[in-house]
Amino acid sequence: MSDEEIKNNNEKIDDIHNDDEINLDNYTSLTPHKYPFLVLYFISLISITTLYSFYLLPTYFATTKILKNGKKAYFTKNYHEAINCFKKVLLKIPSSQKAKISIAKAYFATQNQENYILALKYLQNIEIESEELQEIKLVMPKQLLVLFEEKEKKG
Repeated sequence: MSDEEIKNNNEKIDDIHNDDEINLDNYTSLTPHKYPFLVLYFISLISITTLYSFYLLPTYFATTKILKNGKKAYFTKNYHEAINCFKKVLLKIPSSQKAKISIAKAYFATQNQENYILALKYLQNIEIESEELQEIKLVMPKQLLVLFEEKEKKG
C-alpha cells in the first residue's frame, strides 16, 4: 500500500470512531499474502510424502500379519511354514531386518546343513542387536557358533 492509501485508511478509521455507522464500500481490501517458493515447496513435499505413506500402509499391515503368522509357526516348530511366511514378507519388504533374522533362526532350527548356509546369507550385511544375537545363538549349530564367538573376540 502506498503512503497515500495508508493516510486515507487512517482518516477513515478516525471517521469510524466518530460515526456510529460503518460504510465498508470506501475501504480498500488487503492484498493477499504470497508465500515464498521454499514454503510452497516444503508443503508440497510433506503432502506427497504423507500420501505415499498412506499408499504403503496396507502393505505394512499385511506383512505384519504374515510376520506374526511366521512367528507362530516358528514357535510351534513348523519351520517350513515359518520360512514360507518370512519369504513372503521379504518379497513385499526386502529390507525387513526382522524377517531376515526370523528366517535365519528358522533355517538354523531345521538342523539341515544346507539351510545353515541360507541362514548365514540372510544375516549378511545387517546389524543385529545383542538380544536378537542371543536368540540366534540359541538355535545356531555349535560349529557356526564358534565362528561368531571368534569374530566377537576380534571385533
